[in-house]
Amino acid sequence: TNIFNKKVILLFSVFILWYVVLRFYVHIPMHFTFLINLLFTIWVCIIATNSLKSKLFLYFEQLTTTLTVICLVLYAINVVAGPGALKPFCTFTPYSGVSDGSMLIYNITDYNNRDDSVLFGLLRNYGFAWEPGRYASFLVLAIVLNLSRTKFKVKGNKALYILSFALFTTFSSS
Repeated sequence: TNIFNKKVILLFSVFILWYVVLRFYVHIPMHFTFLINLLFTIWVCIIATNSLKSKLFLYFEQLTTTLTVICLVLYAINVVAGPGALKPFCTFTPYSGVSDGSMLIYNITDYNNRDDSVLFGLLRNYGFAWEPGRYASFLVLAIVLNLSRTKFKVKGNKALYILSFALFTTFSSS
């Protein structure tokens, strides 16, 4: 398939128009490098979607489940030993101001300086996302894909149990 067909060109045109109108309406200066990066990201997503076709959803679910297992182990360490125990291993600077440290696959925060990071006396699970609400969004999507793939089988569905437990640990309403 041609990745520059009429639908892709129309999508890019609508996106560029939306970006220009939004920037003009909100009076925010335009950053063409940001626009080019976004268009490139959309283009890469189109290529990946065309290449993977229906397996894309399966791969997303499997990757999210695998990362979630790792995150749950690190979350358990975080809960038992405290967030300071993992801080030395956070060698990456978090992208957002919500997380204080990142291991790339797991984020932590300074729970002493954030009121919303502890709920019911338990730490909220940031997982591999920049904050618990976004992590919950990934988990919910993986749960929906899992239930769709397994025709809503709950009994014996280990991936569903893992994703659901991780969702509970975020204490997110998102």
